[in-house]
Amino acid sequence: MKRPGFHCLLALAGWLVAVPAYADVTLSGGNSYSETSSYTTSGSSISVSQPSGGLQIVSNLVYSGTTAFAEIGVLNTTLTYNPSTQGAIQSISASVSKNLSINYTAAAGQPPLIDTFYPMIEQDGKYYLAAVSGPSWYGGSTGFLSFSQSGLVASSFSQYDFTTGAFVGGSPNFSGDPMVFGLAQISSLTMTDTLTAVYTGLTFDIVTAAAGPLTVSPSLVSFIGQADSGPAQQQSITLKNLGSASEAFTASVVSGSPWLSISPASGTVTAGASVSITVTVSAQALSAGNYRDVIHIAWPPSGSADIPVTLFAANPGGILWARPVGAVFNVVQGAGSSATQTIRISNQGSAGSTVAWTASAATVSGVPNGNFLSFGAGSGTVAQGTAGSVTLSLNSNAATLGAGVYYELVQVVSAGSLNSPQYVTAILNVLPASASVLPNISPAGLLFTGAVGQTIAQQQFVVNWSSSTYQYVQATATVPAGQSWLQAVTNSSAANAANPAVMTVGVSTSGLGAGVYTGTIDLSTVGSAPIGSVNVTLVLGTISSAPGSAEQVPGHKDSVAGCAPTALALTESSIPNHFSVPAGWPADLVTTMTDDCGNAITGGSVTASFSNGDPPLSLGDQGSGGLYVGTWQPSNQSNSNMTVVLNGSFGKLTPASSQLSGFVTPNQAPVLVPNGILNNLNPLVGGGVAPGTVASAFGSGLTISQNPVSTSTIPLPTAFENTQLVVGGLLAPLYYLSNAQLNVEIPAELAALQQYPAVGVVNNALTLPVQVTVVPAAPGVAAYSDGSVEGEHSDFSLITSSSPAHPGESIIIYLVGMGATNPPVASGAVAPGLNVGDTLASAVVQPVVMVNNQTAQIQFAGLTPGGIGLYQINFVVPANVPAGNLSLTVSQGSTNANTTKLPVAVP
Repeated sequence: MKRPGFHCLLALAGWLVAVPAYADVTLSGGNSYSETSSYTTSGSSISVSQPSGGLQIVSNLVYSGTTAFAEIGVLNTTLTYNPSTQGAIQSISASVSKNLSINYTAAAGQPPLIDTFYPMIEQDGKYYLAAVSGPSWYGGSTGFLSFSQSGLVASSFSQYDFTTGAFVGGSPNFSGDPMVFGLAQISSLTMTDTLTAVYTGLTFDIVTAAAGPLTVSPSLVSFIGQADSGPAQQQSITLKNLGSASEAFTASVVSGSPWLSISPASGTVTAGASVSITVTVSAQALSAGNYRDVIHIAWPPSGSADIPVTLFAANPGGILWARPVGAVFNVVQGAGSSATQTIRISNQGSAGSTVAWTASAATVSGVPNGNFLSFGAGSGTVAQGTAGSVTLSLNSNAATLGAGVYYELVQVVSAGSLNSPQYVTAILNVLPASASVLPNISPAGLLFTGAVGQTIAQQQFVVNWSSSTYQYVQATATVPAGQSWLQAVTNSSAANAANPAVMTVGVSTSGLGAGVYTGTIDLSTVGSAPIGSVNVTLVLGTISSAPGSAEQVPGHKDSVAGCAPTALALTESSIPNHFSVPAGWPADLVTTMTDDCGNAITGGSVTASFSNGDPPLSLGDQGSGGLYVGTWQPSNQSNSNMTVVLNGSFGKLTPASSQLSGFVTPNQAPVLVPNGILNNLNPLVGGGVAPGTVASAFGSGLTISQNPVSTSTIPLPTAFENTQLVVGGLLAPLYYLSNAQLNVEIPAELAALQQYPAVGVVNNALTLPVQVTVVPAAPGVAAYSDGSVEGEHSDFSLITSSSPAHPGESIIIYLVGMGATNPPVASGAVAPGLNVGDTLASAVVQPVVMVNNQTAQIQFAGLTPGGIGLYQINFVVPANVPAGNLSLTVSQGSTNANTTKLPVAVP
């Protein structure tokens, strides 16, 4: 067989990943950009100065008779919205305020310059403009431009072709692929004119409106199961009606995966109410791997939502899990604190398995270690379905540190267990000795359960205060009007750094009927300044005489014998009511879900939503005790008052809701978006990535560089501009850095069929860990914005509609994410094959290529010689395919790449 053709595509590999294409940011008032640009037209020339700060220019000069149209589009790549992860957009508001100075020289009798400005969207390589009339200026004039337009819907935008200078029709998809926002300026002038214009102070804000009367949460549903075994699992998707009328909905599984089912498939949500859709998955007939489908929920004509569902089917054995993934200690310099943080260790693996774990400070190169933590009993063993814990506290070194912010990465490891290591980001915030901090309240919620008329034991919480002197604490019980069941048994105490205040709380069931009661213990200083409130839930069950009523919650032993549960209750025990949390730092949510008989509920669904626009957060089921744990990372606010709403659902029991209020304080910290590390060419939220994949990691504050930068050294560096990304204990090679996106190579040395934590390190600050699912292969095919494959003929010329492929021809396509190779190639290293005698690195999992549903003969599939993380497939176009833009599919095992089109002509 003829040896396949190769050439060095290192430059192509850089091009594939150097330009940010996707990012997850919330666009609201306050997200803006500025640019300074100038252009000059004279005869047949146009030049545009490239602004700085993440901006991209699209420009052209079009002639029509004696008139020229100068077109300039400015895109801000930091203003990117991804409807698939952030929710479909109903409408957009756009505003521009712009200082303008013009030096305009017109020939005698020539018309004035006319500028028109348009809000602009780029999506899938196409540009869409929404018309907003602009003013006209005469020579030598100056002016100030401003406009504000709200209620822009998808049909308000029309596709514009910068090549021809014409609107060509078509609108963006407000529930489709990511969109980049910017501003377009179309200038009409004559060919004999000379124009110099300088624009400064441009602001362009995009605000996403509510997505219709129904809200849907969570935005992603994830399961872990054992391949070919284990019981079915359930979680819920909650539909809440915020409108004033009932809304009918339908739900369906987009790809019809047999491992996934939903109930109900249709229904109605009345105004102000919620409905749960039960999502059931089973790994009984699945081999190990990561499975993904999408649930499409529609409530026509006003809206729809697509919720990805993933099932990670693991090999047999123990699976290590540690939650929450963040811990914050606030202290005054020299005072220290007696506060502690509990990290729960669980085993999500096979029945009968055990996980032996150890917790310590991580030792990955370049990761900061503030050396301020003690780990209590830093090791233990947990059986499947049970939980252990490690208690984090401050060591003696913490009291010696100067004012500042310190980071320490906690690693929890278990030899022989899947998903090891696990990471927890710990932050120590040391304030000057003259400052004061709010106390730590633990737990911040109390749950009392029992039967009507029963005496229920008192409970306690602790107030830890970083202060060298005693601080006095007052406690007051607050319940709804007409109730008196809650008592602050300890109504005052005192605490300092070494001696916490222990507060006792009691409840009285006298005169109460069965049900769920809620109240708070409000804490204040002697001067009545509030310092937080402890959430209190009282669940009273009653004995039912209905036959079989005690069996309505399968797998749960009744807390009250014979009680028939009908509804759920939630108790948040980590964040107090009237909270104050810094933006960008972890705020842990630890919630207990019970039914109204007091039974702990496992296998349910608890989600948190946030009034400040942060994406909904799904809390992880810890598998015992009804505990659901998650870590919220608030977006940056200016002391914004806000609410956190927790919603719990399970089966047919009436859902529960609980609300916390407080505010977020301004703060700067690097952030990785949860579920935001995606295949660079096939970005599926919830999808797996293979070892060696070129991936994009989305977030904010990911580099100290003012402008996007690309690395150029070989092998690729694992640290650049004070930025690193740690994945599963290994450093990921870096291709590209910007504030909102890192392009990296997932370490090729990672074992597949595991889930690993990833942590960003930026200027000695740590992000919170996010999860990355690593699978043997998850290919993404390089394609143009119109879906055509980026392919080459055997002479390396590009395949295009004007130079199509032919039946029987050998061609080349390029990919990322094809996984392990033989021989292996180290992360960041150049693939072999350029030198005589090199052994080509072939993909271990060989692909199947189909053209127009016909199998193609593969000549080579593996790493591109001279490339880094870039793969190629050399194959023969089937001899009897017809002419046209034919479907081209690539699969490896059961995993499919993105579908592309191959232009083919028949001689």
